[in-house]
Amino acid sequence: MDDIKKKFIFKDLTLYSRYQTGVNAGFDKIYKNKNSIVSAVQRIYDEVRKNPERFVVSVDLVDAVNRAMKERSIMKQTVVGGQAPTDLQIIEPKLDEMEVKQLVERGSQKAWVALNKKLDLTLKSSRLMRNTSVSSLATVAGIAFDKRQITRGEATEHISLKAKISENLTPSQKLEMVLSMREKISNNEG
Repeated sequence: MDDIKKKFIFKDLTLYSRYQTGVNAGFDKIYKNKNSIVSAVQRIYDEVRKNPERFVVSVDLVDAVNRAMKERSIMKQTVVGGQAPTDLQIIEPKLDEMEVKQLVERGSQKAWVALNKKLDLTLKSSRLMRNTSVSSLATVAGIAFDKRQITRGEATEHISLKAKISENLTPSQKLEMVLSMREKISNNEG
């Protein structure tokens, strides 16, 4: 397996358990049981963690993966109502003792976990994929794109131009007009 694939497997550990990461990487087609899949992912995790420069992995990503692995480990060791918690159950103080900011952050994390699981299920099921509208997927993609831009500190703005454009223009002329107007708007804002 090449270093690029190992890097992506390592990165997946920020969101998924070792087993789910292995399944996402197709290890369930190679290995016969869950323990073998987990062991294969663990070996990759150890290899990348010990030599992040080789895999072009930032210190921040190593920290994020380590935190996620530790949190999952703590969650697995904690038993809630006689059963191990699911990915969406996060062991917290009582809700009424939490700050609003903590509640919002936890709610956001849970929503993203649920959304990612739902998207994974949709991608794996041809029936679900057929029944999912393009507009729903476009909405999710747009929101995810904007949120990614925000977390990276990049712009999320878009330019909306509402004007009547002559039907007699060619598509390239229309595009040239829109780009020209966009440049004028950008120059006025800067």
